[in-house]
Formats: sequence, C-alpha cells, structure tokens
Amino acid sequence: MKFFSSVCVDKNCVQSGIQEVLDRLLESDPGCILLLIGSQAQIDLDQLPAIFSKQPVPVYGGIVPGLIQEQEHFYGGVIALGFNRELRASVIEDITRPENEICAALKQWSKETIAAGAVVMLDGQSRGIDDFVACLYDSLGPNPSVMGAGLGNLDLSPGPCLITASGIHENAALVLSLPAPMAFGLHHGFNNVAGPFLVTESDGNVIHSINYQSAFSFYKEVLEQQLGHAIELNDFADVAKNYPFGMLQLDNEFLVRDPLQWQDDSITCAGCIPENTTVYILHSTADGLINAAAEAAKDLNADLLPAYGDHQGYFSFLIDCISRIGFLGERYGDELQAITDNLPDGTPLIGILTLGEIASSRQGSIHFLNKTTVVGGVKR
Repeated sequence: MKFFSSVCVDKNCVQSGIQEVLDRLLESDPGCILLLIGSQAQIDLDQLPAIFSKQPVPVYGGIVPGLIQEQEHFYGGVIALGFNRELRASVIEDITRPENEICAALKQWSKETIAAGAVVMLDGQSRGIDDFVACLYDSLGPNPSVMGAGLGNLDLSPGPCLITASGIHENAALVLSLPAPMAFGLHHGFNNVAGPFLVTESDGNVIHSINYQSAFSFYKEVLEQQLGHAIELNDFADVAKNYPFGMLQLDNEFLVRDPLQWQDDSITCAGCIPENTTVYILHSTADGLINAAAEAAKDLNADLLPAYGDHQGYFSFLIDCISRIGFLGERYGDELQAITDNLPDGTPLIGILTLGEIASSRQGSIHFLNKTTVVGGVKR
C-alpha cells in the first residue's frame, strides 16, 4: 500500500501560498496532511492554526531546519504530504513531564488504534526526548516500525515547532499511526578513535564529569591528543562537531551523541547520556559519511515493497541530521546522490534535515539518534 495520496514540494512558498499548497493536495482526496516547513520560510506560524482548522481533513505542521528533494536541499519553502487515509494522531504536550504521565497519554493513543507503524515528530531541543522515546516503546512494544524526527530551527533558536488546528506547540510531540509497516535503513559512518571512558556525573543530556574529571577539560584533552596540537577555544566548536560521543549498543553499533555546547566545564549533548555509561570518542571522514548513507539506502532497498521503481506514488523518505551538512559542507550533495544511486531506479526521494532522528532498531527498540541518515519506505 502507498502511504501518500500526493506530495507537493514548493521551494518558494510563503504565507500567501499555504492555502494553494493545501488545495493541490486536497485534489487527491487525502485522509490527512502533514506540512513540513523549512525554518527559513517566510511564514507566520501564528496564522497557521486558523488555516488548518478550515480544512476538510486534519492538518499537522512541523518546522524543520531544512528540506530535501532528490539531490537538492533548501531551508525555506514547504513539503506537503497527503496521506491516503486519516491517521490516528495524538499531540503529547510537555514531554518533560514525569514518565508515568507521558506513558499514560501514549497508551491511551495506542489503545485507540492498531498501528503497524508510527511517525513521530517532536521538539528536537526538548530535554524530555529520551524519556518520551522510552515511553513510546513501552506503549507500542517491539513490533510496529517507528520513524521520526527532531523538529526545530536551523540556528537552534528555541520556540514553537509543532502546529495543529488547536495552536502552536513547544516541547511537544506528534505521533501518527500507520496502517502498514515501514522499512528503513540507517547508518552514521562514525568509528571509535578513543575510549572507553566512564561518564561519572551527568544530568540528562548534560555531562558534568568523565573518568572523575571535569567533562569539558577531559574531552578537550582527548581531542588535542587526537589532533596532536592545542585547540583554541574559539575554534573548539568546529573541531567538536567532528568528534561526537558514542555509546556501544547490543548490536555493536554506536549510538551517537553530538556535543552541542559547553558551560562551566560541562558539556550539553543532543540526547541523554546516563550516569555510569561507558562512552567512546568517534570520528569519521567525508567519504565515511557518504558511504554510510549509501549503506542505509542499500539496507532499505533490500526490504522495500517490490512496487518501488515500477509504480508511481511510492516515495522514499529521508530523515538526515543537519549536523551532517556541517561535516560534509559542499560534499553534502554527494551524500544525497549516494542515497539515490542505491534506491530502485525512478524512486522519488523527499526528506527533511533534522535535529536528531528517531528509528526502531532491528531488535525492535526505539532510539533517538544523532548524526545519522535514516531513509525509509513501505515494507515488503
């Protein structure tokens, strides 16, 4: 079965064009619509709930750092997805609430729908992401395939990033049930270059100490050993983006955690690193990231419904971490080309650049990922 009744890409869409985009999708008689908005689009979010409420089907919106179509990426405009049936949806407010409250809300949603898969869109800068993902797994179990993204702005400025007919939401999540399972491939391309080290004090996504030493000083010293020279503080961000933390998983893959900022000798990461966790320092090359993206597409290709490449309307959807552009620079187009080259011929590729990625592992667990390429489609 196809997920989408129609897809509309408008790279130059501004406020006055939103209704036109929705009208184009409504011609295909969708059950609901997901509007993905580039963070640099000239669109007033405050006006969107009123527009959404006037539509004949449910409409949901999310702000993402950037958008992808084939081998192009852009930071304004919109990609609108018309789903071929109405999807059971739930908006979970304040995902930093106690876990029992989050789990109760998700279990209520899961009781009301039989989901073969689920799409998740949430505030990519919330401190509650990892607990939310754990509650989602607790509610769904290992069988439904889950794919999702961290919403937010390209410049990492905080603010509302989820839009519904009822309003604009910050620190919230949207979950949508899917009637068919998804297939996807995911890889990041980073390898261990130092460690293991022990996180001896942390609070959620903030690391205070490693090996009983102040986290920032310890991390900086390890990086200087890798580089063979001292690092000036004003150059540190450019260096650190290439050396994320990694937590080794049961499948011997690393779960990546991106260091975002440092203050008072502590390091804030994109995602939690629990106290007493063993971490490694990871590194890669541009070729390493591009090859990993190609492998993700190959993994997806092996599990796709055979209709891909032979029938119109079967899209592959890419969720790619915005930090990969920071790493690859002008070679980011090579990553998109590598993905396309390893999909069935003629398969359209659309996607989003994100603040973190969400995907089920092959073992069934659900993870919040950093610096990872996740590409998905309809499972065979």
